Amino acid sequence: MIVLAANILVVGFAFMYNDVEDAPDDALDERKARRNPISAGIISPRMGRAACIAVSALLLGLYGVLGFMPVMLGGLCLALAFLYSWRVARLSRTGGRPDLTQPVVGRTTVPVRVLHV
Repeated sequence: MIVLAANILVVGFAFMYNDVEDAPDDALDERKARRNPISAGIISPRMGRAACIAVSALLLGLYGVLGFMPVMLGGLCLALAFLYSWRVARLSRTGGRPDLTQPVVGRTTVPVRVLHV
């Protein structure tokens, strides 16, 4: 159950951080602005970042309970989720090339068999 909770938090982090980074762009489109809590004015960008930090600390703690390999793989999944939306790297926008990160980020989970090593 711990790995399930941590995996859900990684995916949640990916969506949360994407909303933080996309808020300025989403504010320009009324439909997207309503879906993004930061663009909609429900929470501030600072609060969104703080929530992302809290979720990432919690999920790394959960992976840490499971051992070294799960925390390393979970950290890698967290890094990929971060890089997918971070404006500096923006792996989600590849300049017209096929987006090869989508399948990776969509599967940011630690395989359960790692726990049985």
